[in-house]
Amino acid sequence: MSRARELFDRLQQGGTTALDELIADREPESLFLDFKRSEDDGRGTTLAKSDNKNLSKAISGFANSSGGVVVWGVDCRRDASGSEVAKPHCLEDAKGFETKLQSAVSRTTMPAFSGVEFHAFVQADDNPAGFVAMYVPQSFMGPIRGLVGEQYYIRAGSDFVPAPHDVLAGMFGRAPQPRIDINLIHYHSHLDARNDRLTSVFGIVAVNLGAVIGERPFLSLAWGDTATKVCSFSRPTTPICKFVAGTCRVRPS
Repeated sequence: MSRARELFDRLQQGGTTALDELIADREPESLFLDFKRSEDDGRGTTLAKSDNKNLSKAISGFANSSGGVVVWGVDCRRDASGSEVAKPHCLEDAKGFETKLQSAVSRTTMPAFSGVEFHAFVQADDNPAGFVAMYVPQSFMGPIRGLVGEQYYIRAGSDFVPAPHDVLAGMFGRAPQPRIDINLIHYHSHLDARNDRLTSVFGIVAVNLGAVIGERPFLSLAWGDTATKVCSFSRPTTPICKFVAGTCRVRPS
């Protein structure tokens, strides 16, 4: 289980008690945990402009890193000494704000990032005011770009910062590989009973479905307990290579 998933489950199960513990012990969790106060405390009929921006940056930043959790309804800012101080500042309607966040997720990043989860919890059963925890898993599909600001973000300490191209290439870049698909074409076999010999004729076609040329392919064939090397070559000049095995004569066992 990832650290981000563990924090989200902890908030789901513990509610405001778990939140108070995380606020008090935020520093060790800053890489996976972020607090946001809503611009209008969740009163608007749609997501406020700054809330939409923070949502976009958080999904991109956590997805491009190791995942993380955002708790909406907590005011976090630096004091005169430069230290971050967090304190609860409830959303007026936690359930309603959760619905607005869910509706906005698909239009805040490119590509739209699935897997984001939400959990709203209130301070009292007879009061809709409370908080919304948002879980963002790590992306394994490639880099996620925030549409607000047109930037790729990563998590750095307790902030979301634009990711340089070289950093993203190192995180998500993969050298393309050839992908070989082999087809066997089998023709009629002939048994020469007088000479106790079986003749089988077949063809092998190897097709490279990958994005780059495969070098030094090697092919071996096995018949029963006998393995016979048919052919090998290096540096094909086309992505489609044909192997013709010719006639194989193997004495039946």
